[in-house]
Amino acid sequence: MIAMWRACGLSWMLAALATLSLASLALMPAHAHAQAEARNEGAAFIDAVRAWSPPPGQDNLEAARAAFDSGAGAVAIAGNEFQVSPNRPAWYAITLGEAASAQPLTLDLTHPSIRSASLHVPAPPGGAPLEVKRGRDAPVQDRANARFPASFELPPAGSAGPRTVYVRVVNAVPARGRFLLQPQVNAEGAAGTTRLLQGGSLVISLLAALFATWRAVRMRSAAWAFFAVMCATAGLARIFIAGFAESWLWPALSPYRGQVATSLASFAVGSTLLLFRSAFMLEVRAPMYSRALLVMGLACPVLGLTALLFKLPVQQALTQVIAAIAIVMGLSSIVLAWRTANRVALWLLGGFGPVAVGATLTTLGTAGALAYEPWMLLVTPLASLIEIPMNVRGLQLLERRRAAVRMHRAKVAQGAGPAGETRPALAARLMQAGTATSHAPSTLMLLRFEGLAPGTATLREMDAVNVERYLNSILEFAVHAGNLTGRWSFHELPLLRIHQQSTSGVSGLLTALFAQGLRSDSYEIKARDVSLRIAYGRFDGREMPVAEAMASLCAALDDRAHAGQRRIELDLKTRRVIPPAPRATAFPSPG
Repeated sequence: MIAMWRACGLSWMLAALATLSLASLALMPAHAHAQAEARNEGAAFIDAVRAWSPPPGQDNLEAARAAFDSGAGAVAIAGNEFQVSPNRPAWYAITLGEAASAQPLTLDLTHPSIRSASLHVPAPPGGAPLEVKRGRDAPVQDRANARFPASFELPPAGSAGPRTVYVRVVNAVPARGRFLLQPQVNAEGAAGTTRLLQGGSLVISLLAALFATWRAVRMRSAAWAFFAVMCATAGLARIFIAGFAESWLWPALSPYRGQVATSLASFAVGSTLLLFRSAFMLEVRAPMYSRALLVMGLACPVLGLTALLFKLPVQQALTQVIAAIAIVMGLSSIVLAWRTANRVALWLLGGFGPVAVGATLTTLGTAGALAYEPWMLLVTPLASLIEIPMNVRGLQLLERRRAAVRMHRAKVAQGAGPAGETRPALAARLMQAGTATSHAPSTLMLLRFEGLAPGTATLREMDAVNVERYLNSILEFAVHAGNLTGRWSFHELPLLRIHQQSTSGVSGLLTALFAQGLRSDSYEIKARDVSLRIAYGRFDGREMPVAEAMASLCAALDDRAHAGQRRIELDLKTRRVIPPAPRATAFPSPG
């Protein structure tokens, strides 16, 4: 009943997350349509954009106006784009059409990391010139309700007709974006919608982090802990990258925005890779991949903290390296999970595709490889709403798989004995089981892997870890069939099958054991190097101890007269080898 309630609670949590995610995603098409209309409308307000890079000593408004008026060094810009080189000021002359003179407008420089930007509006007839400074270096209160740090309000023109305004931009790292000009009412509505979607994404991420923390403590699960860290750090990193609620939530951290965002993003990537590792830890077909995820998962936070020791360009470069590691390892995990049919990994990685695409576009936009668009503020937060429910479902499947593994290991421990069991303890355990069920005959077997005997040349050439894993797989297979087993020596495994009376059942078990022994290729061991031989006989604990019966089976395998036999049946009472029964032929003998 308790397990049912737990399953129901997790299912309700998954359903709630999916509902909230779908509700948030439903707003995305309307928001994207509004952004497209705003961009088209802004293009109608702007007639032309020209750029000018000032020579040393001429970085002022008078020199810029003279250069634009004369056309010396001024370059026309297509698509209303701006592009800034590191620590090199750039001047832009924006010619506004007649439609931009009758209403208050908002001019956004669509990039979240502009450090310093200033707007210069020439004095209208009978008025004074206007100069406004914005950017990350400006006071936080000046950009409280804006989507981007460089956002300016343009008052209506004093007279009809085109006019020209000038913008100076300086940044410490490469930046590329657009001049987005739209009515002030539309800009406020777009900023409000963006804040609403960002806030909703943050709330869902923090709720998922709290729920995952409760599950991690309750179940003592590292996977849930990694998921909690991922949700919390990724949600907070998106806040600092986009500047969400900077004016009232974290104004004291505003000067350290880049450093905090880099650290949080590195921990988010590291916890994501460690979460992926949880799905590949039991994957025997790719044992080295989980180690690679572990190394990369630990390396990303180290890189993020190391970046704090350097200046902003180096920090941005290391951040891009961390993003590249996440994308490469994530896509590799998707391919491996698909090839190995790993359902848990596929669910955990199912939401990684949209997040990887969003993170790639955002990283390219922030680094200046692409022109930063307003929708890039929302692509990663909304992609995370797809990722969270799928991760919760993957963790639910991971819980079930680990529960099955724990139950199977308990059965193996019960049937195979504890690790490091001594030979007298093993003999006593098998003897107790054989005596307790002496009313029904049992079969005692000895599996000898002669190619894996200590000191052999083939064993020295093999990987000891692979050999141990191979022998443990034989133990697990033998226990799974309902037997008792253990380690008699490094390459010898005893097996006690209780309540087995039919000869066909013993023959089927022998065939299955030989077939399991041939699966050594999965452990990089050639089948011809194993040389499995089995000696067996009917065993009764009231007639002889296990140690005496095992000595008889060992002697039969050591006998050179039977060196060519892979299976040897022995009468344990008389220690006489029973000759194999003749195989039936398809044609009867004549007469």
